[in-house]
Amino acid sequence: MRNLSLLSLSLLLIAAALSPALASERSIDEALNPAIKAYHEERYEDAQGLLVEYLESGSEEPPSAAEAYFYLALIEEEEENLDSAEDFYKASLSAWPDYANSLTGLGTLLSMRGEYEQAQGKLERAVALDAESAIARANLGYVYLSLNMMNQAERQLRYAVELNSDMVFARVNLGFIYMETERYDKAIEQYRYALLVEPNNFEANANLANLLVAWTKDYGDAYHYYKKVLAVSADDFIANQHVGNIFAIIGDYAEAERYLEKADSITPGDARTEQLLEYVRKRLSEEPPAGPVISQVILDGNVEDKELVLEAFGLKPGQPFSEQAVNDGVERIRNFFVDRPVSGVDVTYRTVEQFDGRAVSLEVEVVTGGTAEIATVELRGLINTPTDTVEPILASHNIFAGADYDSTAVFSAIRELYDTGHFESVSRNLRSGDDEARIHLILLFTEKQ
Repeated sequence: MRNLSLLSLSLLLIAAALSPALASERSIDEALNPAIKAYHEERYEDAQGLLVEYLESGSEEPPSAAEAYFYLALIEEEEENLDSAEDFYKASLSAWPDYANSLTGLGTLLSMRGEYEQAQGKLERAVALDAESAIARANLGYVYLSLNMMNQAERQLRYAVELNSDMVFARVNLGFIYMETERYDKAIEQYRYALLVEPNNFEANANLANLLVAWTKDYGDAYHYYKKVLAVSADDFIANQHVGNIFAIIGDYAEAERYLEKADSITPGDARTEQLLEYVRKRLSEEPPAGPVISQVILDGNVEDKELVLEAFGLKPGQPFSEQAVNDGVERIRNFFVDRPVSGVDVTYRTVEQFDGRAVSLEVEVVTGGTAEIATVELRGLINTPTDTVEPILASHNIFAGADYDSTAVFSAIRELYDTGHFESVSRNLRSGDDEARIHLILLFTEKQ
């Protein structure tokens, strides 16, 4: 493929720029369609040749010239010739200054170089011209974020997600804003959704894992995401340090030492790493736990005082697991609500083995207000799997809007959905409805690759 320059096309561009068409007349020449088709079929050399031939013919109108230069810029980007791409974007805008696609492309390229102020002007103009462009809004949000304009960034990224709910780039950056502003539950929701669309996204896996460790203490789930981080970047300091801490919590001190030594080699002298290593090495001579330990305690349901409920429950990661201890904790939760203004409380739990049976994830669900009605059922993450695969299973367990909520039925349905073989994981979240008698059920699916 030729590495093009603008030298042979410059006179043509100037002539086109001197005779701009009226906005109402700006339609793209159908003669460009073969080149555009070749580009979308990834036949870049064919597309490049057709675009050059079109521009050299001298028959194009300014909008069509702008389109041709735009696609030449995209081809140069595919070949990582960013300087040439920039020249073609500028040529496109010389032919048609209000061509939103080229404004978006040039603004994005400038932002990649850290030229955020210049990028800001291009992308703001692009959004003004095409308010429905999710890409322009997402990239403008990124630029605002880079300039520490948090409110403006959040506004643009939320618009982008509304326009394209599967835009991972926008969701990851929106999640970062929620993290920075301590809206951790919203951050987790953005990262989980991003990973439903793109399971191996590095930033989403890393940030979600960090949140699960630092905020919710869901160590078993965090380890799942850290494994994906380390598969991409084995020298990630935070991932190695946190995984070492997780293994220390479940009593696997040999594995803990291995990861912590790796962290220490990456960032020598870190006080937290050295403290953990000292603790782990003192414990290496001890016998491993006789039975599984609790790796995480996840509280779900429609209760608002979750921290107080977890405190009443009393079980924490790192403690030995036993059915009796859990039943005692469930009774403490029921007692917690005795003198509170709720019409009833239902407490259920389930366990999930983790770390090859050495640990147990403990999922406790607390629903107040007696029998709750399912307000809505939302299915997230179904990209290649038709809803016809899922909905009959849910219906067979009486899970649909308007039905009484039954946690046992939900757990049974999740197990059956997992057993279909379509999914790597199936989990659920609950959100309170307009009143305590109604809840929203959200099922999160991660499809097998």
